[in-house]
Amino acid sequence: NSRLLVANSVSRLKPDYFTLAEALKEAGYATAHFGKWHLGHNLKPADHYEPKDQGFDSDFPHTPNAPGPGGGYLAPWKFIKDPTITDDVGVNIEDRMSKEAAKYIVAHKDKPFYLNYWAFSVHSPWNARADYIAHFKAKADPKNPQHNPLYAAMVKSLDDGIGRLLQAVDDAGIADNTIIVFYSDNGGYAYPPKKTDPEGYADIPATSNLPLRSGKASLYEGGTREPFILAWPGKAKAGATSDILFQSVDFYPTLLSFLSLRPRDGLKLDGLDQSKALLGGESPRDRVFCHFPHGNSARDAVMDGFYAGTYVRKGDWKLIRFYARNDDGSDDLELYDLKNDLGERHNLAKEKPELVKELNGLISDFLKDTEAVIPKLNPAFGKVVATPKDPLMSWKNRNCVAIGLAAGFMEPLESTSLHLIQTGITRMLALFPDRRFDELAIREYNRLTALEYEGIRDFLVLHYHATTRDDSELWRTCAAMRIPESLQYKMEHFRSRGRLVSTSLELFQNPSWLAVFVGQLVEAQGYDPLVDQRTDVDASRYLSGLRRAIAETAAAMPTH
Repeated sequence: NSRLLVANSVSRLKPDYFTLAEALKEAGYATAHFGKWHLGHNLKPADHYEPKDQGFDSDFPHTPNAPGPGGGYLAPWKFIKDPTITDDVGVNIEDRMSKEAAKYIVAHKDKPFYLNYWAFSVHSPWNARADYIAHFKAKADPKNPQHNPLYAAMVKSLDDGIGRLLQAVDDAGIADNTIIVFYSDNGGYAYPPKKTDPEGYADIPATSNLPLRSGKASLYEGGTREPFILAWPGKAKAGATSDILFQSVDFYPTLLSFLSLRPRDGLKLDGLDQSKALLGGESPRDRVFCHFPHGNSARDAVMDGFYAGTYVRKGDWKLIRFYARNDDGSDDLELYDLKNDLGERHNLAKEKPELVKELNGLISDFLKDTEAVIPKLNPAFGKVVATPKDPLMSWKNRNCVAIGLAAGFMEPLESTSLHLIQTGITRMLALFPDRRFDELAIREYNRLTALEYEGIRDFLVLHYHATTRDDSELWRTCAAMRIPESLQYKMEHFRSRGRLVSTSLELFQNPSWLAVFVGQLVEAQGYDPLVDQRTDVDASRYLSGLRRAIAETAAAMPTH
C-alpha cells in the first residue's frame, strides 16, 4: 500500500532520434556497439529499437531482449543463435566481449571508428571466474567490511577487459589519434546482499561509496556522482583534474566538437558542448538535474534515498524533491551545501527558504521542459485493507463455504474453474467431515485456498508482466506493473539458476512455468550446479527417452 503509484516511464529510445552514432556514421565513421543495451530491451526485433536501428553498424553480443547479467559465464551467447560462436561453456562474458572489441579496433585502425563499449561487469546477479574468486578469497581480510571476493573478481574481469582495449589501441598504433572516455552510469552497489547471490557471498557487502551518502538508485551523491577519465594524447593534459559539472548528455555535442563536427541543423540536444572545459577552459554548465521517479518508501527503507524524486545541483547547492514523502502527502525538500557537506548529512532547507524556492522552481521548469513522468498519488494509500478474517477475504466463514466462482474469479478458462471447484470440494470434505466447524479448520481451509489462488494468480500475471510486446499502453503498463512478492520470488529463482519452485499445491506445475518463462524470453543467468553431474551421454539418453515418451503418447491419442 505505497503512497505513490508505480511510474510508467519510457523504456526505449525512439527510432526517429538522431543519435551520436548516427551523426558519426554520417560523417564517415565505422560504428560498433558492444555490451548491454538499456534503450529498448524486452522488445521484439521488428520494433526497431536495437543498436543497429540507432546508427551502429555492428552489435555484439546482441542483447535486445535483456539488459544483461552480471559477469556471468555465457558461451555460446545466450542471446542469439550464431553458429560462428563455438566457445565452450565457461568463457566469461567480459573476457569474450573485450577480445572481440579488441579485434574490432585492430581491424579498423586505418579508418575512423566509434566503439561504444557498455560492460556487463559489475552488475548483479553476481557471477565471476572461479580462478579470480579463489585468488581474492585467499587475500580477503574479514576485518574489512568490503571483502567480497566474488565482487572483486568481477572488478578484475572488468579491469582485464579495459586493459585489452587499451592494449589494442597501442598495438594498432593509433593511441595518439584516439579519444578514450571511461565513466560509469551510477554509483556503487551498496544494497544489502540479495537472496539471489551465490551461497557464501550473499552476506558480504559488495562496496561502499564513502564519504558519499548511499549508492546506486539513490538520489544522494553516492548514487549519482561519478568521476570520468578522458584520454587524448596531445590535447588533454595528462594528470590534470577538473571539478566542473558534467552530465552524460554532454558527451554528444562535446565529442562532435572535438572532431570538428556540428550537430544536425534544427536538432535540439539536452547536452552542452564542454570541449573547451575539458581542455582547461571554462564550463558552460552551472547546473545538473537528475530525475528518478521509480523509488518508494519500501525501497527507501532498504537503500537510503531510493525514493521517487528529482534533484538540481547549481554550483555547490543541491536541492532534492522527494515526491509526496511527507506524512501529509506533500513533497519532501532537502537542501545540501556540497562544498562543506559532501556526505549530505545536514539538511538546510528550513534555514534557507529563498534558496529552496529558487532551486525548486528550476526543478519545475526542468520537469515541464523534458515532459518527465512524475509518479501519481495512490488513492488507496492509508485505507484499511481487508484481512483474511474479513468475510470478503475468507473462503470459509462459520458454516458457509465458497466454492468455484463464489470463491474468486481468475480467468475465463473452464479447466481452471473446474479445478478450483474440485479442489474446493475435496478440501471441504477433508477438513469438515462432520458438522463441527472449529476455528483451526477454518483457518487451514482459508490458508490452503489462498495459496492455491495465489499460485494461479502469479502464473497469469507472469504472462502479462513478462511480455515482449510494446505496441500499446496496455502492454507497456503490464511490463512496468508491480508484481506480487511470491511471483518475484519465482522469477528471481529462475533468472538466477534456472530453478523452478512451484509447490505441489499449485495447479500449474514446473513444466507449465518453464514453458511461459522460455516463451516470454525470461532467461536464466546461470544453471543448477547439479547439471554438471550429468555427462553428455546422460543428457542424450534422457532426451531420447523424452522423445520416445512424447511419440508414444501422441500415437495413443485419438485423432480428434
